[in-house]
Amino acid sequence: MTLPLFYGKPLEFSEARHTYKLGGVKLPGVTTICGLLDKPQLQWWAAGCAVDAIARGEADPQKAYIRERMKAGQLGTAVHTAAVELLTTGHMMSPFPSVDRADPVQLANAFCALRAWHAATQLQLIECERRVVSEELGYAGTADLWGIVNGQRAVLDFKTGGVYDDTWAQPAGYELALREELKTDEPITHILVHLDKKTGEYWQHVRSPSQTRAAKVLFKSLVATYYAKQDMPKAA
Repeated sequence: MTLPLFYGKPLEFSEARHTYKLGGVKLPGVTTICGLLDKPQLQWWAAGCAVDAIARGEADPQKAYIRERMKAGQLGTAVHTAAVELLTTGHMMSPFPSVDRADPVQLANAFCALRAWHAATQLQLIECERRVVSEELGYAGTADLWGIVNGQRAVLDFKTGGVYDDTWAQPAGYELALREELKTDEPITHILVHLDKKTGEYWQHVRSPSQTRAAKVLFKSLVATYYAKQDMPKAA
């Protein structure tokens, strides 16, 4: 398999570890960078998992949270795989694929939401699963979609867990890397599509170029924070 080149260097990506290497040098991913943000909604979700486990009489509520987190991760991976097939071929696998830990009802709902979004959207695909690299800032990532969405040049990401204020840092990271690579000053819209795994509906959240400046400032500060933490002396 031929590796993509960025700035004359091969970019390696490990699916298992979700890590990037550019020319053999490890780079943090956009999601790793965004992981530095406080996410109170995840803390409430974890607490809810623990409360439900206690109500069921489970001895270890922490294991219940880990189990639910793995189920959510598998569901998200399955939906992203289906999205790639739908975006590139116009069709999606049927019947739905089996995923060990994912809730089959939630999986079916997310797939229905994905199909509904695709049917209602005017899309000119440039690339799905678009790898990006910022050599200047030192990070890499993978945007779900890079293309023209309803007439707007956009970076787009699918979400099965909801869209929150901090989520907008992610497309900001993709845009910054794309601008650096493509040397473009064209307007780029940010789109987050929530595929509701409970209802089967989708919710498309859009921020125009005039609304994304703060998210890009935030993402740059997160990159600086990441490398500052890496440079700090380690505890003995």
